[in-house]
Amino acid sequence: MSTTTAYEELLEFVYVSPFALARIDEAGTIDMMNSMGANLLLEFAPSPEISNLLDILDSVDTGVRELVTTFSEERGPICEGRRIAIDRFEGGDPLVLSLNLLKLGPGRIMVAFGDVSKLEAAHRAQRFILDSVSDGLVTVDALGRMSDQCSAMLVRWLGAPVADEPIWTYIGRKHPSFASALEFAWESLTDDILPLELCIEQLPRRLSVDGVALSVSYEPLMSGDKWTHLMVVMRDIGAQLERERLDAEQRELMAAMSHLSTDRDGFRGFLDEAAKLVLLLTEVNPNVQVHVERALHTLKGNAGMFGISSVATMCHELEDRLRDGGRDALEESERMRLGARWAVITERFRSLIVDNDNALMVSRKDHGDLLELARSAASRDEIVTRVESLALAPVQLPLQRLADQAVALGERLGKATIAAHVDGIGLRHDLERFTPFWAACVHAVRNAVDHGVETTDERLTAGKPAIATLDIRVEMDGDEVIVVLEDDGRGVDWEKIAARASAAGLSCVTHAEHVEALFRDGISSRDAVSETSGRGAGMGALRAACEQFGGKVDVESCIGAWTRITFRFPASNFWIPARRTATTAPRTSPSMRIAS
Repeated sequence: MSTTTAYEELLEFVYVSPFALARIDEAGTIDMMNSMGANLLLEFAPSPEISNLLDILDSVDTGVRELVTTFSEERGPICEGRRIAIDRFEGGDPLVLSLNLLKLGPGRIMVAFGDVSKLEAAHRAQRFILDSVSDGLVTVDALGRMSDQCSAMLVRWLGAPVADEPIWTYIGRKHPSFASALEFAWESLTDDILPLELCIEQLPRRLSVDGVALSVSYEPLMSGDKWTHLMVVMRDIGAQLERERLDAEQRELMAAMSHLSTDRDGFRGFLDEAAKLVLLLTEVNPNVQVHVERALHTLKGNAGMFGISSVATMCHELEDRLRDGGRDALEESERMRLGARWAVITERFRSLIVDNDNALMVSRKDHGDLLELARSAASRDEIVTRVESLALAPVQLPLQRLADQAVALGERLGKATIAAHVDGIGLRHDLERFTPFWAACVHAVRNAVDHGVETTDERLTAGKPAIATLDIRVEMDGDEVIVVLEDDGRGVDWEKIAARASAAGLSCVTHAEHVEALFRDGISSRDAVSETSGRGAGMGALRAACEQFGGKVDVESCIGAWTRITFRFPASNFWIPARRTATTAPRTSPSMRIAS
């Protein structure tokens, strides 16, 4: 028997129950009865004038009316499975009924009764179905109590339930966190405030029991326009998850191959810097202070940008756990899980990178410039300096990498097309040494795209060009090198930053205080956390990486128009082909700065 067919048959059994149902008042007068009840009643009380069910039942079992009259609770079961033998109207063997009485409220009692022989046959049919399906099935009433019939597979996964046990207590013996979430979400079902579909959607959907991954779905069983029970269906999704894992690995491999073909050094730098972050997060060293949330956020951002979605997703989940649990450190099991995942990534991708540490790649342009210099009247020292500079990486490379990541992220988030402009003005630097800074710059890029860049429709409505602009450039200002990231998006909502800073007990009046708040952990202008941004951890990590190289960072913004982030570094960190002064004058706008 297929699972689908068995499930449909079981639902049919629930809806078309062999029980006769009637609703009576406390005197026994019938005010509602289903067709099964009417037909069964005719077998022992054929008179159409019969309107009092307690009179009929009391004539053969005088204890029934006494049960009703002495029941003192406002609602609840009066009796369950009481056997009554009644003579059939047309003769033959007595009709043996199973009687159930449930008080629904003041003056309202539900009576469920059925032919025991038919009930036993139906029970055998139901049991056969429940023993045949490969899913875990059980019905649960509005109070969360499980029926005494469930599928054999459910018992195999979670053990045998106790009679009338709440389903969250039952599941809690194997998976306490799922049980807590289920019990909490169940309250919205019984409050009867939100739509039923929305309440069911909020119920937890996945759990793992003894290594078996299960999906959980909920089917409402209705009586008129009211739900009375939920059919809970658990399904082994191990094979599905394995397919999803293989698909994800294939996508990661394709992303890695793409990056290796276009930016081998960038991908290698990502692996090196990510390995350092993973080591910080997974090793417990009392002599090293680790800002776990910043490190996780940086690892997540860069893994996402390079297409390593399994690591990005894991980091996002760990961020959620830290925030929900009010923790600032990973648990041992979390550290082991992250370390194991990164070990898989390292083993998979390191073999793709040919070790060319002894080779020096020179672009055609650099080769041509060097030839031109050698043929000119340049001094020997100038030529030697230029040759030495070739061992350093052009700043243009990481700038272009950030621009490419911004364009790709904008496409993924459905933003307006982004025109990214890059200018490294010929500067070179020790790329391996500067990798932590460029890795942290992913936070600025993600914020610029997710927070700043609008959709095409939003830009046109605001009177802006349909295409958004992102400028990533380098400028010289005396003995300082300035790295600039500038977009023409929404701008920073300084009022929202100030409100959240004030709520955190921070003074936020001057421009410097607004910028300080923007870089404080836990403060973000976003109302909701997404996989891209909104946690308020990235900017703090970015500033820390900037300061690692003696740098300073500032943010200027005009609401609705643009945002500019500037990083100032000592020029001694770079090889500079020719001394320059600042080539771009600061923008002027009444909204550019908060008055100091």
